[in-house]
Amino acid sequence: LLVSKDHHLKICDFGFSRQLKEKEEGLTDYVATRWYRPPELLVGGNYGKEIDLWAVGCIMCELIDGNPLFPGENELDQLFLIQKCLGNLPSDLQERFLKNQRFLGMKFP
Repeated sequence: LLVSKDHHLKICDFGFSRQLKEKEEGLTDYVATRWYRPPELLVGGNYGKEIDLWAVGCIMCELIDGNPLFPGENELDQLFLIQKCLGNLPSDLQERFLKNQRFLGMKFP
């Protein structure tokens, strides 16, 4: 958790960041963790504040239980775990899933 001088709270995850070339300082800009992404983002939706609320809920569950709530091995597995716990995707997200090029020809068990 990051807190700014003016008391704004932000969630930050450096899980996928990697150090740049040996002599350079800093980290790569690709920083994202699939386990905290909501179905909307996984099927190709846009970012919004509700995305952060989903992430906070997942983090709270992990803090309480000690285990990640949806530890998917890839995006399809992530969506499967979410549906296994919460039920089928709403029809608009199912449609977006079916039209997404990354998931063409794939089905959930």
